Amino acid sequence: MLGDLGKYSVVDVERACMRYRMNGENRFFPTSGQLMAPPKEKPVVAKSNLKQYNSTEFTHHDAVAPGKLKPPYLILMERRGMSYDDAMAAQNRMFPNGFPSKVVPR
Repeated sequence: MLGDLGKYSVVDVERACMRYRMNGENRFFPTSGQLMAPPKEKPVVAKSNLKQYNSTEFTHHDAVAPGKLKPPYLILMERRGMSYDDAMAAQNRMFPNGFPSKVVPR
């Protein structure tokens, strides 16, 4: 048996043994040929009930293109009417290590 299975990895033999044990029709110890024979039927793969991803559902007319984000101080000045100094102070509180100006890779 060791000579027959020596060309296979330990993981392959373990999986073959598990597959053999899980088959209810097998009643005796397997031969090496039975162990390493390819499975007769394909495993059943469960289908997902999740809705497929559609990128158009995640777009918005106000969405900002990557790399075109405004720094927070400009948004604070435009929408809240803050002065430059107040807006910069607020931005520095939000991002004490500096505003990340580069696009973050995905």
